[in-house]
Amino acid sequence: TEQTAVTFLRVMDLPAERLQLERGLYLAESDALLGAIRETPAWVRHLMIVAHNPGLGDLAQQFAPRAHLRGFETGATCSIELQAVAWDEVRLGQARDLRYDAPGRFYDVWG
Repeated sequence: TEQTAVTFLRVMDLPAERLQLERGLYLAESDALLGAIRETPAWVRHLMIVAHNPGLGDLAQQFAPRAHLRGFETGATCSIELQAVAWDEVRLGQARDLRYDAPGRFYDVWG
């Protein structure tokens, strides 16, 4: 998971100091991930969470219950645009848009 995060930093040309490791989120359940999101500082405009299932897939489904997610495949990414103005206002069911991509595939999950 740390290697994945470091790879994303490099590919997106972001400085290493942007990476904040939270070891407790490695195999966290969706409620712990949501709690971490809500604790994100207000100056952060975009947040990337690199974690494992089932917590991450469960959280994505809870943000977008209308989406046709069937669990996350190994190596999958999911981008979610939320309606919240501030991180501490993030609530389940707030997804405006959700994009899911897995190696070799792209799904329109609103389908």
